[in-house]
Amino acid sequence: MKTQLEKRLQVMKLEFEDGHKILANYETKQANLQKILLRISGAIQVLQEEDSKISEILENLSKISEVINKETGVINQDLKVSNQIKEQLEQRLQSLKLEFEDGQRILADYEIKQANLQTTLLRISGGIQVLEEELVQSSETSQTSQSIPV
Repeated sequence: MKTQLEKRLQVMKLEFEDGHKILANYETKQANLQKILLRISGAIQVLQEEDSKISEILENLSKISEVINKETGVINQDLKVSNQIKEQLEQRLQSLKLEFEDGQRILADYEIKQANLQTTLLRISGGIQVLEEELVQSSETSQTSQSIPV
């Protein structure tokens, strides 16, 4: 019975160590995802600022274009190019926002997995403690029965 308990204890210790390795891996991935989300958030902010500047530029170009069109009747090609750039920035902004949301979902999944793994490790740790106590008690019982003469 003692060897079975020792074997089971050894298996549980290995599972416990594996669980800690997995937990460390999840924590590393979580930290990396947080860094990525922070960079994406910064990129979104920069794009939003650029979008605001471009909108302001477009408004100014539109006013200038109206004056030029009234005076010369010439269409300002720069306005079309600016609109294309704005559209490209808006598309990139949408793309980054979607990536940011995906990253947040992945991070939430990792946080759930981390919590579940911590719960499992706590249970395994409790199992190890119980088995170690059983082994100590078994050893004490065995020694007591050997020291009492029959």
